[in-house]
Amino acid sequence: SVNLALTRSQRAPQPQELFFEGFHESTRVFERGNPGLGMETSYNLDLGYKFNSDWVSAEVDLFHNWVDDYIFLQRTGAMINGNPETVNQQANAKFIGYETKLIFSLIENKSGLIDLTLFSDYTLARLGNHSDVPQIPPLRWGFQIDHSLGSWSSNLRLTRSEEQNKPGLNEAN
Repeated sequence: SVNLALTRSQRAPQPQELFFEGFHESTRVFERGNPGLGMETSYNLDLGYKFNSDWVSAEVDLFHNWVDDYIFLQRTGAMINGNPETVNQQANAKFIGYETKLIFSLIENKSGLIDLTLFSDYTLARLGNHSDVPQIPPLRWGFQIDHSLGSWSSNLRLTRSEEQNKPGLNEAN
């Protein structure tokens, strides 16, 4: 099957994006809100393909998103109490990428069902001034082995992330 979706969505800034000021435990940065942030509007084009047969299933999704006034957290390059300073910013942005996976049925017998999934995803994200959007994951790929028997299931997953060559201003690779 093939699917095509055109969507438009909006979101208002969250309270922490507007007003937070202080140390953020999980990211280990000093974060500053920006009360001047406005509405974010996204226009999205998604194209997908799904295929199923007895031995393999395939899914490929391509996307291109245009975001007016995209809200993002930007490192300033300054340090506060030994932690990087970040400020919520807003700029137009473009996102282009894909998500894909192949699922192979390897074994189906009285011991259960075993599938092998190969997957990958990538996003290229640019701000309106042609700089890179910060904190975008790099190219990722990997595999997953799933086992199911009745209502029990388990899996083993390995994900490889490549180096981020487009990390954004003041971000590490």
